[in-house]
Amino acid sequence: MKKIALLMNGWGRNVTYAWPSGVLKRINETKDEVGLYTFHCFGGWSGDRAYNEAEYNIYRLPDLKEFDGVIMDMSNVFIPSVREEVFEKARNAGIPAFSLSMPAKGCYFVGINNHEAMSNLIGELYRNCGCRDFWCLMGSEDNYESVKRTQAITDFAQRMEIDEDHLRIVHGDFGFEYGYDAFVRLYLTVGHLPDVVICVNDNVALGVCEAAKAKGLNIPDDFFVTGFDDMDKAAVYLPRISTVRVMHEDIGYLCMECMQRIWNGETIPEYNYAPTELFMRESCKCEGEQFNFRGMLKDQSLYGIYTDRFEKRRLLFESKISSVNQLTEAYPFIDEFQEYLNCSEFYIVVDGRLGIFTETKRRDVLALETLTDFYEVGYPDDMMIAYAHGYHYAGRKIQEIFPAFDTQERGQHFLFAPFHFGRSTIGYFVIGTPDYLMENQYISGVLMAIQSAAEQLYKKSVLEYMNVRLLQMAETDALTGIYNRTGYEINCEKRFRELTEQGEKMLILFVDMDRLKYINDTFGHGMGDLAIKGIAEVLSKYRAADGLVARIGGDEYVLVERYTGEDELQQLIAGVSLDISSYSQRHELPFRVSASIGTVITDPESGMSFEEYVKVADRKMYEDKLKKESQRI
Repeated sequence: MKKIALLMNGWGRNVTYAWPSGVLKRINETKDEVGLYTFHCFGGWSGDRAYNEAEYNIYRLPDLKEFDGVIMDMSNVFIPSVREEVFEKARNAGIPAFSLSMPAKGCYFVGINNHEAMSNLIGELYRNCGCRDFWCLMGSEDNYESVKRTQAITDFAQRMEIDEDHLRIVHGDFGFEYGYDAFVRLYLTVGHLPDVVICVNDNVALGVCEAAKAKGLNIPDDFFVTGFDDMDKAAVYLPRISTVRVMHEDIGYLCMECMQRIWNGETIPEYNYAPTELFMRESCKCEGEQFNFRGMLKDQSLYGIYTDRFEKRRLLFESKISSVNQLTEAYPFIDEFQEYLNCSEFYIVVDGRLGIFTETKRRDVLALETLTDFYEVGYPDDMMIAYAHGYHYAGRKIQEIFPAFDTQERGQHFLFAPFHFGRSTIGYFVIGTPDYLMENQYISGVLMAIQSAAEQLYKKSVLEYMNVRLLQMAETDALTGIYNRTGYEINCEKRFRELTEQGEKMLILFVDMDRLKYINDTFGHGMGDLAIKGIAEVLSKYRAADGLVARIGGDEYVLVERYTGEDELQQLIAGVSLDISSYSQRHELPFRVSASIGTVITDPESGMSFEEYVKVADRKMYEDKLKKESQRI
């Protein structure tokens, strides 16, 4: 089974489904054993460069050396370094590499002959429509198709000796607003109307038409308008727009045909062109072809019905997942939504370090402590399928897309799309048989709904984690890591109340280090800190599982836990005393560490407060200290 990689970008939030559609059409016609893997993103949709770069990161996911051919549409990738990185990766893969719509060094070109098509259009306007004064609204100056269409106009003007007073060329983007605004600017500054406004595409042409209407002008009586690409909107607008028909599916089809010819050992040209067709219509006072309005209205009505149904389910899905507390709770809602996605498989693959997609809520928060950074370039070696609808199972660990998503089914189509929070890469989506979602332009809504919900839950988990950490910092002694005075007052007293209410006794140890001032003065405060930490380590080691230890002063500690009997108490005191006394030897300290200990057992019936019991333990500790001092004398 051969594998084709298709790397492409959306226009705004729309998918150019014609590319995979044409490729699959050719595969199914020839019945070749070929699978298609599309790596798609929506880079350029956001004004945030970091967001767009995170979208483009999906191009780094495939190892192109594992494929038998690669097709790339980089024509609307607006970061040059990204385009060149993709082309360089394709050149180094050692496989047939094709670039759609724009040439790339070392790659075959498949597209349309933009220069020839625009030359035919302006020639028709000049020779048969009598146009001599031209306004040309072209796209961006770094877009290949726009450059070629512009070059065709300037070449024709040079041949026909059309001077610059009768040829005005402006550059912008490819949208309706650009066409509207550019026409208004020219109309206000030039002082007269042209014979024709030539637009880089149909969207720009419609913008010109609406701007002219707003100014009280009539098309085609006052001037002509032409577009390019032959979108449905151009054919149904009043007046219908003259344009150049480009069957983008034919480009994908031709690309696959060229790929198969190379596999068969044939030599193909470097440049391969799909046909175009000129349609002169009412916007140039031409009758044009007959258009099946009833068929178009039927298709639009059905599309509206299905889209309305889909949008209702998507909004319901979004409302459900907005109420969950962790992403795993959203997985059943994704399962419900699958019925309306019409895909064979759906997976969410994430960075294997991210527990927030699989673990319990408490572990979600704790997992964040070990995650200090996300990938921004490429993907980690260890990935995990967090959600699975298909042949794989959630929790499966994977390292690369193959063999996990290998297929032996002819014509199988997989879509890979980026999953990220801002510039931080989380993972990627994998959709088997995504054609319904892509063709109907539903794909961005589905992926954005899941991604937005995941990001909100992640931020919520981070906030919870930070609150936990702030609380820990407020209650924890920085030197020893045990509770400080605040933690002692909150947690130890709370533990006392719990045991008292249960009618159980509590053991309280009051521990005071001996001769801390002497250690600090003689050996330095660094040695004093070692001794302080040493006693904290010993008390933490000997406390019961439900016990608490706090440092309540410079050299004072309290240990509290459930009282389980006199034998256990004596073992505790003996163990603590021995461990403290041997601490100096274990750590080769130049002084002996020791501590005085006072103990008290609470009585639930006594009515005494926790602080009163602590004072009793403190007094007994002092008695122990005096006894040891008298023995030294």
